[in-house]
Amino acid sequence: MSFRRWPDERCLRGLTFNYGFEGQLDLGALRRGIDLPMMEGAQSWGETEVKIWVLPKRFELRIGVRPGVVQMLHRVSAPMPQREADRRCFEAALAASLSP
Repeated sequence: MSFRRWPDERCLRGLTFNYGFEGQLDLGALRRGIDLPMMEGAQSWGETEVKIWVLPKRFELRIGVRPGVVQMLHRVSAPMPQREADRRCFEAALAASLSP
């Protein structure tokens, strides 16, 4: 399954990207596909529960900010080659975890 990526216009440093998709996201498959020691939590944004996965000093994922959207926020502390590697890892895991 495919997705589309676009920068979040509200991020002045250009470190936040939105990933839009159709179909179902298998969170377990996404988590296994990333396979990094992330901290997991959740926040209530009004009536919406947003899952937050964080790999300190590298990136944060926000799942459920809107239907069919996942946000990836790179950390300023991560060097550019690490950001690119994390983006590739996340995108491969996202593609593998989507079903029609």
